[in-house]
Amino acid sequence: MTIATPLHSIVPIIEVPSPSILLAKTNRKLLICLLFLPPSCQPPYISHEVPTEQGKLHKLNGTVKYFKGKLKEVEDQDTQARLEKESLEKRLKLHEEHLKEMCNLYSQMIEKMQEQHVDDLTQVILGNWYNANS
Repeated sequence: MTIATPLHSIVPIIEVPSPSILLAKTNRKLLICLLFLPPSCQPPYISHEVPTEQGKLHKLNGTVKYFKGKLKEVEDQDTQARLEKESLEKRLKLHEEHLKEMCNLYSQMIEKMQEQHVDDLTQVILGNWYNANS
């Protein structure tokens, strides 16, 4: 892990209101940098804020919130999948019940047709016998 040394510990920096003019004295030379960015948009290598414990804690809290959000998304997806599964199981059960009812009706219809066929045959036989004997 690399430990970065803040710029202000190497070069003394003096901030002036926007547009920020930073004066730095290095080896007896005057370095003037004009920054046309507001302080909130300055790149991190120019910022001379040292990360504090509170800042680290804030970042950690943000990370925890991020992972809690991701966990919530996964739980929501799991809940949605469970609800879809339950819905499909209910539909399957209804279709199975409907199929059983249709099978029962079909069986009853076959029985009635067989009975009717026997009755028809009986009438034909009796009719033929009656015609033959008359």
